[in-house]
Amino acid sequence: MYRISIITVVKNNAQTIKDAIDSVLSQTYQNIEIIIVDNNSSDGTFIFCEELSNICNLKYFSVFNFSAIEALNYGYKKSSG
Repeated sequence: MYRISIITVVKNNAQTIKDAIDSVLSQTYQNIEIIIVDNNSSDGTFIFCEELSNICNLKYFSVFNFSAIEALNYGYKKSSG
């Protein structure tokens, strides 16, 4: 079974990241890895992601001053799917 990695970049958009993670978790395929690359958010994104990392296959990384492409590349390097 193949592993699928979903890489999402976020900055100060906790509600949208919640919706995105909920969407991934509702999928029937089970071998999914969620990678969140957070560009120094200050709106509680970290708290939500930390709570979820205990119950699903979610990896959370906080970076500072990355462009969207740099953050995606960072997430790609951390992925296993």
